[in-house]
Amino acid sequence: MTAPRWFHWLALVEHHRPDRRHEFPGLRDPAAFFEVMAALVERGYRAGRVIYTYPRTTRELRELQRLVRLGQLRLAPVDLDFLGPGHLLVVPTRIPLSDWVFENKKMLRSPLNELDAKIMAIGWLYFEYLARSASQLTARVASLLAPEYANRAKIQFMQNKGALCVKCWRLDGGGYQEFSAEDARTLGWVLYLKDVPSLRGADLLVFWGMGGVETLALAHHLRTDLGHLLDAPGFTMIEFSRAARPDCPSDVGFASAWQPEIILRADPLPLDALLSEEAAVARVLDGPPRGA
Repeated sequence: MTAPRWFHWLALVEHHRPDRRHEFPGLRDPAAFFEVMAALVERGYRAGRVIYTYPRTTRELRELQRLVRLGQLRLAPVDLDFLGPGHLLVVPTRIPLSDWVFENKKMLRSPLNELDAKIMAIGWLYFEYLARSASQLTARVASLLAPEYANRAKIQFMQNKGALCVKCWRLDGGGYQEFSAEDARTLGWVLYLKDVPSLRGADLLVFWGMGGVETLALAHHLRTDLGHLLDAPGFTMIEFSRAARPDCPSDVGFASAWQPEIILRADPLPLDALLSEEAAVARVLDGPPRGA
């Protein structure tokens, strides 16, 4: 008899005001998690735990930034005994690598605990920065883009009324391209890793769009026509066209009209050169300047 496989949801608690604490039990991206959960159950997984993580207030982030600059940062420990081989940690929310230093209006405030830092260390292998407003791939990952999509190495996104692409260009500044609202293009990412040593040998699945609606649409496609991305590890960029963002949809059916195109599908990068957890968080708090 095959041993059961378990999935766990790393859930970020809602946080709407920068000067106030979390709003438990509200969680980010539950509908997106539900879509992928259904796909995982179809693949023989069983539901495990929901791990609640609590965003930091602005005051707390500034204090952590001060500790980073003094070399005194200490991360809050997290009990990881529930993880191990045969377990999958699911994160249905963007890794907030650069929101703080970009000072985005729509900012994800990370918990910045030990588990969060492990995921951020992995994220830095793929991105030079990743915020609500902009993304830039590392040179190693950008080199894997097909020539016709090389200018997706750096992308700027709308922050209001959706997360559509505004402009993009190559790492060297060439290939500049602008998009109008009528183009209705946006991006989604899927990072699926097997046997992650820092997670006690558990697997990791992180998927996201730049906004909640975009993440939900991506999750719906992972449940339907992009389900194969859940069957083999890799790093994937999906560009959506016709990404109309409804105001009050009655269900997730609107996402079926979004046209996905995989513009990058690559094997996972080696995990032998990860930043330490403290260094990963230090880069989150004191990384590239705003507007990089």
